[in-house]
Amino acid sequence: YNAGTLADPQKKVLIVDGKVASYPGYTPQWTADSKVLITSATGNTVLIDGKPGPYAGGQVMKIVTPPVGSRYALIVRKRTVNYQSINSLYLDGKEVPGTDGALDISFSPDGKRWALRCSNPEAKSFFVILDGKKSPEYQSVAEKFSWSPDSSKVIYQIGSSGRLFVVVNNEEFPVNGVSSLAFAKVGARYGFSSTDGTNRQHLTMVDGKNVLPAGNSPYANTLEFSADGSRYAMAVGVSGRSELAGLLIDGVFTNELYNTGFSGSNWLSPTRNPYFHWSSHGKYLVRVARQPNNTGAGVYINDKLVHPTTLGVAHVTFSPDGNHFYWMGAEKAPDRPQRHWVVYADGHPVVEMSDYTFSNIDGSWQMGRDGVLTFIAAVGNSVKRFRVTPSADLNVDKMVVLAQEKIAKAEAAALAAKKKAEDDAAAAAAKKKADDAAAAAKRKADAEAAAAAKAQARADAAAAKAAVKQKK
Repeated sequence: YNAGTLADPQKKVLIVDGKVASYPGYTPQWTADSKVLITSATGNTVLIDGKPGPYAGGQVMKIVTPPVGSRYALIVRKRTVNYQSINSLYLDGKEVPGTDGALDISFSPDGKRWALRCSNPEAKSFFVILDGKKSPEYQSVAEKFSWSPDSSKVIYQIGSSGRLFVVVNNEEFPVNGVSSLAFAKVGARYGFSSTDGTNRQHLTMVDGKNVLPAGNSPYANTLEFSADGSRYAMAVGVSGRSELAGLLIDGVFTNELYNTGFSGSNWLSPTRNPYFHWSSHGKYLVRVARQPNNTGAGVYINDKLVHPTTLGVAHVTFSPDGNHFYWMGAEKAPDRPQRHWVVYADGHPVVEMSDYTFSNIDGSWQMGRDGVLTFIAAVGNSVKRFRVTPSADLNVDKMVVLAQEKIAKAEAAALAAKKKAEDDAAAAAAKKKADDAAAAAKRKADAEAAAAAKAQARADAAAAKAAVKQKK
């Protein structure tokens, strides 16, 4: 840091590790590894560990250091053309030939590669120098450069001949406007989407190939890789319409389940992707969904129902190793009309919460590197911090098996109850039919007997009348 002296407060000195440096450097800045100290001095001079470099005299426009290592870059104005400054790149203290027009530089995550955005004021064009190699000149080059985690790929946008393109290293892909860009957390896998609602022209590129099925459109910014980069998924919609059509998983479209999304997202703390979530190793994909016939609502892992519910589900979280799964589910409270929330670990309820308030606060729900879940919850009139350690006897696979067995048992019981009800109804119907038949037979017999008695009575009367007449 810089400070004034007791003898002369106006005289600035440089303090390094508590000692006054032998040179008056200003605005100190370390390289990422803390081995090289960059400061400025009078006359637009940049000092490297107190020593001026070959760029003295030019105006230093930018000083950029990569995220690792001892490298550093200076963009220095050398002259002006058409009232626009012409800058050059100095890398690690040496001017890089052919970098006239330098505007800004981006380093790769490992600090070994660099991309320099440049302008040509005479032609009013822009170009990129990637690791010392110049690209063609374009109408425009966007300021942002994005690198893959392994530093093998850099992605940026350009404009040329009235069209937009995404450039991956040196390969150009025509787009209508990029709506999302996603990288795996490790490796070189990448993906991006392009949408044109007016002309219904959409695409989603993953590793250089369009994977979006015809007639579909990317659904929001949902393209997501598993942490290890082995798998990817995204929500897709119907082109020209707003509803969710299904999921695209590793290039295969599926709509056997209708995604309903996780709870807990609002405009203050929106969830980028509320439709699905990957485990770190890509083995499990979790989502809240239901069957197309509006049955079977709940939490699904790899299309298997593990927690039936029609209420909210929030904070779906896998342990870092991907083998344990936590979530918070809304439940009907037994003693009040309002819902309460229950925290589940590998399918087992572990904490009943009285209030959901704290879960909307950043940091109140955290997964540790050791797989221990820490969260804050209101229980009754108390606010407590809970730590949930995964059980050695449980994991996601066992949870799925147990849940499927429980659901199968419940379905079997429901089928048995339904069959018993049907059998009881059939027996009752058969008994009623038999009773009705017996009653009908009795009524018929009674009617026949009454008719026979009536006929007999008439016959007897006629006979009596004939007997009386004969006597006369």
